[in-house]
Amino acid sequence: MLLSSKQEIRLPLRFIAILRNQVDASLALTTGVHRHEDILKGLMVGADVTMVCSAVLRHGSPKVASSVAGLEERMVEHE
Repeated sequence: MLLSSKQEIRLPLRFIAILRNQVDASLALTTGVHRHEDILKGLMVGADVTMVCSAVLRHGSPKVASSVAGLEERMVEHE
């Protein structure tokens, strides 16, 4: 099974940022999302959703809880 790596996020982030105001469609960040910071980056450049399948397959379901906790901490930190 070939899973994405965290180094693969740069190109999809760039294209989502470019396309966000160019197309009338939902955009998903599907590659390279492994940490809660990656989820935030995706949402900040304009993704409607981010997909963390590779991270969950590598680290198990606790990865979901730690990502949610990291997102909550960041949102509280930055109001």
